Amino acid sequence: MSGRVRTRVDRGTGELVAYSDAAVRNNLAVIEYCRTSMAALSGATAGMLGLTGLYGFLFFLAAGVVLWLLLLLKAGSRWQQFFEKSIFWKHLKAVSYIGQYIMSRQLLSGHKVKQESEEVVKNMKILSFIHGVVRILPEGWLYPGTAPTFIDRISNMKFRSDDVMVMTFPKCGTTWMQEIVWTMLHNPNLDNPKEDETIFLRSPDLSYDMIFDSKSLGGSPIKPIAERFKEIHPGKEMDNGVMADILEALGGPRVIKNHFPFPLLPRDILDTIKVVYVARNPKDMTTSFWNFYSSTNVHEFRGDIDSFARLIMNDGMIYCPYWPHVMAAWEKRHHPNLHFVFYEDLISDIMHELRKINEFLGAGLSEEKLEAIKRHISFSSMKSRVGTLPGNPFKKEQDKTVFFRKGIVGDWKNNFSPELQEEMDQWIKKNLTDTDLNLSWALAE
Repeated sequence: MSGRVRTRVDRGTGELVAYSDAAVRNNLAVIEYCRTSMAALSGATAGMLGLTGLYGFLFFLAAGVVLWLLLLLKAGSRWQQFFEKSIFWKHLKAVSYIGQYIMSRQLLSGHKVKQESEEVVKNMKILSFIHGVVRILPEGWLYPGTAPTFIDRISNMKFRSDDVMVMTFPKCGTTWMQEIVWTMLHNPNLDNPKEDETIFLRSPDLSYDMIFDSKSLGGSPIKPIAERFKEIHPGKEMDNGVMADILEALGGPRVIKNHFPFPLLPRDILDTIKVVYVARNPKDMTTSFWNFYSSTNVHEFRGDIDSFARLIMNDGMIYCPYWPHVMAAWEKRHHPNLHFVFYEDLISDIMHELRKINEFLGAGLSEEKLEAIKRHISFSSMKSRVGTLPGNPFKKEQDKTVFFRKGIVGDWKNNFSPELQEEMDQWIKKNLTDTDLNLSWALAE
């Protein structure tokens, strides 16, 4: 959406110049990014020192000086016109190549960060990523431009031996599994008053800060989270993220939500903590993902399910690619600290899966308590408690259950055209060739 077109008088020529609200927002976003992202600049500098040595560092400094001169010297019409043409990220590299160095930084994990073009953001048809998007290489994961700082923070995070992480690709049963694990560990008698807290606080999300960046959303984080952060750090600004501090202050055993894949986590994480990984039929995942991103004020995807599914298949949507995420966990499924479960198995025989999770966690719950937990974590029960779960802090008012839509298997059949079914089936077959992961049950009948 380009926004309303306005006019102003050029101070140098006296001519009437047209500009749009969207252009102003983009200009301000880039200036704000340059002003506040010192962590990103530091990371870029460190990466260049490792790649190009002293000469690269000196070039980086010189390019930075050139960029800031261009930002400041805009009083005359000639400079102002050049400034207006070069302020967008797609022109930033042409100005001084500093964008290439800032956005080609290296993460602590060894991954490279590549700034994606504006075209990638436009193709996503999502409004909320004012910092642009980046690719984490070599796998090519697509994340908001703020992600590298928080991924590096996770690399330095001190995990505890009693931590349990719920890991999924988005819309694969994450919140359901969070409730199962948290209830088993903290509410086996279903009488814990903390149940009334939002699950964002009971089970903090490692990927929260890159999505719910206060500048991207034009405001502070979700109210209960902001209040908790202020309790922990009175007077501290929230611009650099909140979840790491909230997680650090949480008593154990901590139940941690995470959408980042294994390669972006500490390499020895399974030697320290337990991880429950939930996988799902990618066609149902896509259907749920599309409904979610189309139904929230945060993202407001503006397209049909066919266009969304093709973005998923072509790695053009946030969190993609899907298959490396799943396969990284599948290959570790025999590790004693990893429990790999399919969403479809939870649906088909929840008691059987609850028993396995109970054993994996070492919770030692009786059959009677597992039966009670089964009722407590049913979709109808969770929908009735939607105020304590993450559905309503950032939803559209008309949608009270954006996180809990149907909770069924095979809903893709109600949404996919025959052409899309065939495309996704071929995509699944192609990506499972030469693997031992069998998803034949996910294909069209």
